[in-house]
Amino acid sequence: QHKYYVVSIILIAFSTFSYYQGYWPNDEENLRILSLASNTHFLEIFTKIAFWEIPQYQPLSTLTLWIQYQIFGIAPQPYILINIFLWVLNSIMLYYFVYRFTKSGQISVLIALLFLLDYRSSDALLFIGRRNSLLALAAGQCALIVVLSAFKTYSIQRMEYVGLFFLLGLALFSDAKSAVFIGAIL
Repeated sequence: QHKYYVVSIILIAFSTFSYYQGYWPNDEENLRILSLASNTHFLEIFTKIAFWEIPQYQPLSTLTLWIQYQIFGIAPQPYILINIFLWVLNSIMLYYFVYRFTKSGQISVLIALLFLLDYRSSDALLFIGRRNSLLALAAGQCALIVVLSAFKTYSIQRMEYVGLFFLLGLALFSDAKSAVFIGAIL
């Protein structure tokens, strides 16, 4: 049953976001990120606090953009496709997260589709530098799923703690705003 809901989320995403796949970003923010990725040494990702002229320390999202630049160069389509993939992945994880509470596939897929198709997603899809939010959301949702899984046995095992802290660390190294997941878990 889950596979049909997940496939429907993916198919709706592909049909809805096909416009973005041909998008050629020529705005100042995207061009600045693409050009700065070419002028960065690998170690600077972890040592420069104000990397890419942003006030937060975001080495995980910066690392993914740097790796993509090393592979694809300045061509923007792969960056946007990865952002679309991350957005769809977050929608699928939200489906599973809601299903854990409701045990209803219909309600879960409805909420996941509302999230997927929210008009504010265009910001995360069209601006390459917004990947930080996509990665933070993915890691934070995984951390919440780990906690929910632990509630089955009413105890959290040592490896679950390690996984939880690892996922929360990934979220925090993607975007400082992901600290809200710590509050949600506590």
